Amino acid sequence: MAKAYKAATDYNTRNFERNKKFISFGEYRITLYERSDLANSSWYFRVYVKEEGRNYRQSLNTTDPVLAEKAVTHEMIKTLKRVDNGERLPALELKDLVRRFKLAKEKAAGDGKIAKTTLANHMSRINHGVEY
Repeated sequence: MAKAYKAATDYNTRNFERNKKFISFGEYRITLYERSDLANSSWYFRVYVKEEGRNYRQSLNTTDPVLAEKAVTHEMIKTLKRVDNGERLPALELKDLVRRFKLAKEKAAGDGKIAKTTLANHMSRINHGVEY
């Protein structure tokens, strides 16, 4: 049987981060990297946020390393503002995600990209999943 991956001990053993650069930002150490599992990967940053007790990762949406180094400080400031306001970093709340999905699908239906019955089917399934 294959060994189960355990993040606490096995982190960084899968070589998913290439072209790593380390940037100091106050008391934080930011890792800037490209993902090796994607052919033309954009740059990402990873930082351990002690208030959350976890690593936070985010794409910088650029393939240019110079722009990535400039963008990482801006994104880090936004991230720290969220933490200082008591906002959790991991993800959107489910209700916000459902609302965004619904708006995107309604726009697609309005543009004629999907049928209104398809929209109704998607929303029915989403609503059942949320209720569960």
